Amino acid sequence: MGDHVESAISGTTLRGLPNRHQIEGRALVREARTAPSTECRAPTEPHPLPIEDRGRGVSFPCEIYRIPRRMWYAKVTNEPPGLVVGEVELENGTRAVAMLADRDWLAAQDITAHGGWAAYVATR
Repeated sequence: MGDHVESAISGTTLRGLPNRHQIEGRALVREARTAPSTECRAPTEPHPLPIEDRGRGVSFPCEIYRIPRRMWYAKVTNEPPGLVVGEVELENGTRAVAMLADRDWLAAQDITAHGGWAAYVATR
C-alpha cells in the first residue's frame, strides 16, 4: 500500500460544488466516467451515492484524485451513514476506490436519469 489513494469522486466534492474545499489542492489524475452499469442515489441530500446495478444504470462523470491516505481516511470517517468504502467500475473497464451506497439505500431517491450529481444539482 502506498501513501496515496486514487479515489473516484462523483458527489459534493466535484469541481464547482459546495464541498470542494475538502479535497482542494489534491492532484486531479484525470476526468473519467463510471461504467454504464452505475446508478446514482440521493438518500440524504446533499450526498449522492453510486450503486453498481447490472440491470440498469448510466455512465456519469467522476474525477479521479490522488489523495494522501491519511487525508482520505479522515474524509471517509466524516461521511454520513449509508456510505461504504468500495470500488466503482469506470467506463474504460478499470476500477477505482470510491464511497458507495450501502445496498440498504436502494429505496433512496433514484437520480440516475439526471446523469450524475452535478447534473441533478443543476436542475434544482
